[in-house]
Formats: sequence, structure tokens, C-alpha cells
Amino acid sequence: MFLLPCDPTNKRKVDEDFQKEYDALIKMDFKVYLFDHDQFVNYKQLISNIDFSENGDVILRSWMLNSEQYRELYNTLLRNNLKLVNTPEQYLNCHYYPNVYKHIEKFAPKSIWFDKIEQMSADICRSYIGTDIIIKDYVKSEKGSNEIFHLESSLSSCDVPSILRSKKNPGPKLLDPPDDAGFPLKLLLTNIH
Repeated sequence: MFLLPCDPTNKRKVDEDFQKEYDALIKMDFKVYLFDHDQFVNYKQLISNIDFSENGDVILRSWMLNSEQYRELYNTLLRNNLKLVNTPEQYLNCHYYPNVYKHIEKFAPKSIWFDKIEQMSADICRSYIGTDIIIKDYVKSEKGSNEIFHLESSLSSCDVPSILRSKKNPGPKLLDPPDDAGFPLKLLLTNIH
């Protein structure tokens, strides 16, 4: 069975971004249930049409959850004899890029991460990667989205900290406190090739 997010304004309808996936699963005769992702993330309340009288494995297809939220969902379902196919540990291992990088390094772009950006870390990154870089948080996301920040190799590494702290930064304010989703304030720097 599958668990997908519902439309925030209509609990009986799938979130529009998951509509095609929902339709395909229904067409293949899978059991598909919905849950209110926002309610769960904001208030730790699982509002769902899931049939709790069933036992079995659940595949979650949803918006990202931080590790604490995923663990809470995992435990809530487990108390009702339903088990997410990925344990909280497996979710964290795949969800946070630094945890999986050692397993995919030969297929992935060169990457390095820091707890904070300063000139020293920018210099280390430049010498290790040696080309244009992207800067983003630790979680997976699309390349080319607003969640990443591109720095050309022509930019002086001593300028990196001030640019990231400036209001001109078109990407996320990486040096601010963690965002609303509760992801840790960590930085991943990688080449774009």
C-alpha cells in the first residue's frame, strides 16, 4: 500500500503534484491512502484515510520530512501494525547526501560539506573541486532549482562568505537559523558537472 499527501484544502483529494503518480498506482490496483502532510508536520497529528485494520508494509511518497518527523510517522504507523518500508535509519541514510556519498562517490560529482561557510572552507572547496560550485543544504533536491546557489569559479573565495550573508543572495539564506522544516544548518558544496 502507498501513502501520499492529500490536497491541503481537500483531504479526500491527492495533492496535485502527486496526481499522476496517484492515478498510475490506482490503475495498477495498488491500495493508495492519503494523509495531511502539513497537519502532520506542523502538529504531529496523522490525519489520514488509511485503513488501520490492515496490517502490512507502507510505501511513503510525500514531501520531505526531517528525521524526527519521519521517525514519528514510522512509529505512529507501527503502533497500528503498519510498517513504512524504510526504517528511520534507512531514511536518514538516503535522505542526507553526506550519509550516502561514500556509496555513490564514483558516480557523483565531487562534493564537500561544512557546518558553516567562511573563507577557509571556501578555499578548501575551491582547491578540492576546482571549478564552478553549487551550494545547498544536505537534503536531496533538484539541480537548477531556487534551493541551490551557483558560484562561478572566477569569484574570489574570500568573497564567498560575504555574498552568502548578503541580501543579494538569490538562494536560501544559508547562514540563517534552520528553516521551518527543521533541517540542520549544514552546507554541501559540489561541482556542477
